[in-house]
Amino acid sequence: MQPAPALAPALLALALSSPAPAAAFDPPCPVGTQVLGAIGRATVVAFTGPVFGERVCALAANLAFDGYRAGLAAGPGQAMIDAAVVPGTGAALTVAPDGALRLAPGQVPDANPDTLEVGPFVIAPGGAFATPAGQTDETPRVVLAYAGPRVLVLATTAVTLVDLTRILQDQPDLFGIGAPERAVVLASGAGATLAIHASTVTLGTPPATAQVVEIAPR
Repeated sequence: MQPAPALAPALLALALSSPAPAAAFDPPCPVGTQVLGAIGRATVVAFTGPVFGERVCALAANLAFDGYRAGLAAGPGQAMIDAAVVPGTGAALTVAPDGALRLAPGQVPDANPDTLEVGPFVIAPGGAFATPAGQTDETPRVVLAYAGPRVLVLATTAVTLVDLTRILQDQPDLFGIGAPERAVVLASGAGATLAIHASTVTLGTPPATAQVVEIAPR
């Protein structure tokens, strides 16, 4: 098997910051993989939405559940991995004292600097399809997913939630994970970006949102 090509950071930044649909990529999505030391790996993949047919470019950070330490920052972040967060509904994202990201259904009951209200769930706890009905808008997304011993942080060009959910459920191996047990939207729209600072390149676009999830090696 030939090794995956090195990612082209300039092309990736263009692809993941462009408001145009992924079908307009010129040059094409720079598919490839970068190792992130012991924490995991970064991958760029392209896929076609199985329902609405969007051509999508996606940047994924595939992490060992016990290999990272997370925190919340008032962006922009300065960590190895910085993911945009925009307030949502349906889920509470908490940074545990040990730096793990915890995701639970429901609202944030009290003001807590280590907890954010995010959502919606696209895969409900237990693995069931959970994309809200009527969600047909195509927009960039940042999603957090859990699959066994792996944690996935994923940023895409414009895609519908139903197509993103179907890809996660039907083709999780595209991102190097098993079937997700749960997945939630961290951000949607123009500010839905992800930056990964690998050893020699920066992949994606640094978030400019008010809140950023920072992830670093443990």
